[in-house]
Amino acid sequence: MVFSFGTSALNESELLQIVNDNFDLRPGMIIRELQLKRPIYEPTAENGHFGHKSFPWEQPKQLKISPELLKKAHEPARSEDVGAIAH
Repeated sequence: MVFSFGTSALNESELLQIVNDNFDLRPGMIIRELQLKRPIYEPTAENGHFGHKSFPWEQPKQLKISPELLKKAHEPARSEDVGAIAH
């Protein structure tokens, strides 16, 4: 599930479609995609896991987005559709 809290022109199902089309979120695939079994973590002891351009998760990924969704994404956000989420 994806929640935009009204900050996107796309609805949650459209955002989820983009996530599913671009990221394999199975644990093994995350490990493979981010090369997490390499011994690269010593630099994380200084300033944490973010901001090191050498880490694979810091590299931008070209997303596959349909032309229709890309056009819609540039429209104003749908803030009037925001709903509350109970936990």
